Amino acid sequence: MKYITYLLMAAGILFSGCSPCKTGCPAKEAVVQEKYYPAIISKDDSKGLYSKATLNFVYKDGKTKNLERDLAYQKDGSWRLVVSKDEINAEKDLKYINVFMPIMEAKKGEKGYFINTRNLLGTYKLDKTFVSSNGTNSYAFFGAKNPRATWSVILKGLNLETSMCAEANKGEYKVYPRIEVERMEGLPAYEDAVMDFYPLGSSSTYADMAKIYRKYQIDRGEVVPLKERIKGNPKLERLAKSILLRIAHGGKPIPRDKNGRGIPTDYTLETELPMHLACTFEQGTQAIKDLKAAGCDYVDIQEVGWNIRGHDGRYPQLFPVEPAAGGEEKLKETVATAKKLGYNISAHVNHTDAYKIADCWSEDYIAKRKDGSLMYVGCWAGGKAYTPCPEAIFDRFVKKDYLAIRDRLGFNGFQHVDVLSAIAPRICHDPKHPLNRRQWADAYLKIMKYGRDLTGGFTSECGMDHLIKYLDWAFYINHSERMHPAFDRFVPVWQIVYHGIVPSEQFFSDTGNNMKRNARNIRLHHAEFGGRPVYYGGWLEKERIQKYVKPLYDEYQKVSYLQMEFMDDHKQLADGVFLTVYGNGDEVVTNYSDLTFEYKGEPVFAKDYRLFKKSK
Repeated sequence: MKYITYLLMAAGILFSGCSPCKTGCPAKEAVVQEKYYPAIISKDDSKGLYSKATLNFVYKDGKTKNLERDLAYQKDGSWRLVVSKDEINAEKDLKYINVFMPIMEAKKGEKGYFINTRNLLGTYKLDKTFVSSNGTNSYAFFGAKNPRATWSVILKGLNLETSMCAEANKGEYKVYPRIEVERMEGLPAYEDAVMDFYPLGSSSTYADMAKIYRKYQIDRGEVVPLKERIKGNPKLERLAKSILLRIAHGGKPIPRDKNGRGIPTDYTLETELPMHLACTFEQGTQAIKDLKAAGCDYVDIQEVGWNIRGHDGRYPQLFPVEPAAGGEEKLKETVATAKKLGYNISAHVNHTDAYKIADCWSEDYIAKRKDGSLMYVGCWAGGKAYTPCPEAIFDRFVKKDYLAIRDRLGFNGFQHVDVLSAIAPRICHDPKHPLNRRQWADAYLKIMKYGRDLTGGFTSECGMDHLIKYLDWAFYINHSERMHPAFDRFVPVWQIVYHGIVPSEQFFSDTGNNMKRNARNIRLHHAEFGGRPVYYGGWLEKERIQKYVKPLYDEYQKVSYLQMEFMDDHKQLADGVFLTVYGNGDEVVTNYSDLTFEYKGEPVFAKDYRLFKKSK
């Protein structure tokens, strides 16, 4: 494939001393595939590590049964396991199916690690643990490394119903896929479960696992590199060069109980809580002028809380434009000013929350649970947040709202929708618009494609890759640095797959950058993970633009060209010191430690990073 050039792996790849043999033998197939997947080892499975699996059926009553299954060797060097939808649907009261193979086993204290589907790496350190992605996967692969095998698995069928699991009992580890049948809520499996297991060389790492998945995504046309996509799309090229500044106008409070949980409330116009106004449209307009005067040319601007009653105000109702912020005419002035000064400016909206206070409220477009009740998933500023069915809202709201945002209000930026790419697809049981998870994801993709066709691009909150096909920017990949005890650290697996395809920021908690107390670590996160910085309000004063925004802007301009490059490698060089390698040969060494680290004869100072260009 012209988009990817792999470096040859030094060990465990090619056969040596092989006697002459006819075409089609394992050795020759391995050599043929090596130029495409240089980390893939041969078809030889004399140890039985890859050619056989045990399907562990677990039923709701606690009973189990095991079936042995042969895997089929594929031309790309992988071993394929298929559990047909017919086989799954023939089972009664099935809870889940675990897939066990010898490659998945390790012992406490052994060298190696496992990576999950959410940018986390764990080592074999615990006597007892269990962790599962619960079907919430940022990408559809994971893998592990132990003294006997290094492998990854790509979930190519029924991936939306499959979890990555890691467990330890008395120090005996297993890292494996689980087909979550019960989570399908009584609906039949809609496609075969297909899992391709890739045997990797002993020197291979999580970076190689990620690059194999990246090649799979590109080869099947799921994604196209930025270098290709910016041709004829100057707004997308500008996005990659720009930091993002959000103008947050305000929102209503969320009442909480003694444990800090939001109290679900259906508000009326009479009981609605007052909105806190953070800034007016006039203040936003002035801030945009101050940005330009400060020399911040490559900035994307996003209006948040411009809609009635601010952020999460009365969705799906957007209009009238919030009067307390200045109303529609003042918002139009803000938009016109941004465009006149050369900026792209977008409008933040939401399709995952609906509130009874909306003037367009109806149960007709709300997703239904299996028992027929209205689906809701929490409480936000608008009150009890019900979940719209994406199929039911497309014609009713999405099409007319996107047109109004572009044509009536004048926005010229990409369409941005909150939450969409931050959650796993759901299930709608409404007989008028029923959706399984695959259909739910397809309905979101339909919305995203419409937004991209209308505005040139589409952006959303996270990077869950069942929606990656039409995603042009992911706000962040992980919410914060908190992790389950089974894991050791975050690693840029998502970024190795998608950097150079979809710009992103690693942590939501990094939003605010140098205005936050942990500014030094945030800066290093951007360096290590190739992040595109974001300010979420708090920056509008002229003094703050000069003190915070301009220095960050200047620093990002020195590295923004890297957004066009694949991230090809990542490794730990020392305690708290990490190397990030890009496709053009440039390297970034990030030093979280308290000691200066020397790399290629140059110092990388404590709590700092250094860019090493291949050609100075």
